[in-house]
Amino acid sequence: MPFTEEQVYKPITKEERAYEPKDAIAQTLQAIALTGGAGLLASAVQNSLAKQNVGVWGVFTRTGGTISIFAATGGAYEFARVAAANLREKDDAWNPAIGGFFGGSVLGVGKFRTIPAVLGLGAGLAVLQGVFTYTGGTFSGYDKGPSVDEFDRKEQLRKNRRRPIQETLDELGEGRGIYGPGYAERRRERIKKNYGIDFALSPLLSYNDPMSKARVESGSGEHFSQHFQQEQAALDKQIDQLKDASLLETERANLIDQCLAGVASLSDKVRDASIYTLAYDQRTYAAVKTNPFWSPFNQPN
Repeated sequence: MPFTEEQVYKPITKEERAYEPKDAIAQTLQAIALTGGAGLLASAVQNSLAKQNVGVWGVFTRTGGTISIFAATGGAYEFARVAAANLREKDDAWNPAIGGFFGGSVLGVGKFRTIPAVLGLGAGLAVLQGVFTYTGGTFSGYDKGPSVDEFDRKEQLRKNRRRPIQETLDELGEGRGIYGPGYAERRRERIKKNYGIDFALSPLLSYNDPMSKARVESGSGEHFSQHFQQEQAALDKQIDQLKDASLLETERANLIDQCLAGVASLSDKVRDASIYTLAYDQRTYAAVKTNPFWSPFNQPN
């Protein structure tokens, strides 16, 4: 089912999903462990840059406050965010904003210990987290809609960016696999004019013409399928004749040559017909062509 551009690029709205309560305590402990580890790293850096020799335990005794500030900020943010989501039963941008205010306030209390710093850091982190979540929560933009099929989405993107064939022809010209409608007729007229040679158009040569393309897709594939089945049946019959023990060596050799010639001829026809046959039929032809009973190395003696 095709999707409109609005459906393809529609952002995921948290309100449309059924809310599932979260474990505030467990997520808070995880946040404390994560931010506490970051604080431990920052404290170790501070301790290593000290001019006096404070020893290894200076990470906790001298600059240990950094660890506690990091852990308290992360824990306050995560607990407030999850608690707000559980109380409101919504998972939107307001929850990170609430958590950001509490986390920023804890940072202001632990670092500056002034009311303006507490309110300023709380408001700043609240705005930052709220806006970031509201705009998608990722640096790459909105996520894809959960109901949009990935194949249909990519097809829609290709169609939006696909250039008209006439524009490509105007810039590059015909050739190298790029042909416009009516190319076969123009090629025929050009050869007739330059070399005096005229020939009838085949479905393959006029495949890029809209009417010829429709004729090829509707009739030629089916016709070739019937021809292939007839050729296959004839080859199978010749291969079965090789099992006759009464054949002379010369007769057997001639029959083997005929089988090999038939297989080679049919292989060439399959390759030439790959332009207008369906992918499923091409796989069928390839599977039959590679049948071990058709290989010259597996012919009966």
